[in-house]
Amino acid sequence: MLNLLMTACAVGAVVAGAVAEPPRNPGVTVRVYQIAESVDRIPQVALVIGELVVERAGPVVFRLTSDDGSRLAVGGRLLIDHDGRHGATAMESAPVELEAGAHPLLIEHFDAGGSRSLRLEWKHSGRKGFEIIPERNLRSEPDATRVTSPGLKRIEGGRRAGDGAPVAGVHPGWTLSDIRPEGFEPKVGAMTFLPDGRLLVGTFDPLQRDEVALPDIESKEPDSLYALGNLDAGDPAAVTVTR
Repeated sequence: MLNLLMTACAVGAVVAGAVAEPPRNPGVTVRVYQIAESVDRIPQVALVIGELVVERAGPVVFRLTSDDGSRLAVGGRLLIDHDGRHGATAMESAPVELEAGAHPLLIEHFDAGGSRSLRLEWKHSGRKGFEIIPERNLRSEPDATRVTSPGLKRIEGGRRAGDGAPVAGVHPGWTLSDIRPEGFEPKVGAMTFLPDGRLLVGTFDPLQRDEVALPDIESKEPDSLYALGNLDAGDPAAVTVTR
């Protein structure tokens, strides 16, 4: 999946005759991420910094066209929520009053395959039609470089390994099987296989308390060892757990 984000963020008001505006380049900064898994909604990733410059005050209507999900926020207010998988369709905002000057702008977008389209237009009061926002009205920080590791990106949903996040995948030569019986939720510190094929699991208490609570074990003892047997049954319910 391609995840495309465009954002713009104002840096603050300019005091006439006192503070000079920071340097800006025309246009906005675009960052593209390739997501490993299929997505149906816009994932939360990073923001892109820039500015939307309004030349005269008044009501403005925005129109956002995208192939698959997109969202538009101006001045920190969500104006258009066109999320989900869909073809190249447009959605308009209600009129929003904007003062002359720079305003925070944020567009989030994901592309789930097929055609690709992302277009932002606006219409000022007194004008009949929409127009693509001109480059002169879009500014971004110069040299806005962000270091990102190469390769596919994963959407973690706020979960880390061990917090219930699914395994991304295994080598094609391996088969992935679930062997954890219901109710057995140890805090795993180490694992190894015994010669007889059982899996030895060592637990630990991350808070370094005197006891560690395991739902399936009545006795609460710190840092225990468990042997898991009958792993080849193909059914987690058939797996045996011995302290």
